[in-house]
Amino acid sequence: MKKKLPILILLLIAVSFVACKKDDDEPIVPETLYAVKYNMTGTGSVNYSVNYKDSTGALQSLFNISSGWIETFKGRKGDTLYLSATNSNISGTVYGSISIDNTIVVDSAGATLPHIEITAVIP
Repeated sequence: MKKKLPILILLLIAVSFVACKKDDDEPIVPETLYAVKYNMTGTGSVNYSVNYKDSTGALQSLFNISSGWIETFKGRKGDTLYLSATNSNISGTVYGSISIDNTIVVDSAGATLPHIEITAVIP
């Protein structure tokens, strides 16, 4: 029995080393980040309210924003992007767009309303 105990201990140590071995064959792939840009412009008002999802996915609300507002951040594959904007002047219009890596993926072109709401997903 005394001879079996050291062999058993060595066997357990060997098994634990094998179980903890890191697989060096798997390459480390850095996460791809995408440049996201929200853009809002409008007519007939100097006061807009804007709601958008930020880089963490949290909804942000801004008030008394001027036309020409832009927000940029880095996003990840699968992130849902959201932008809404309202013109405080009922007779004015508002335009918004969402770009990924400098390409507009969705916009509110053609809308003549004082409110827009657009979404996109990073592919």
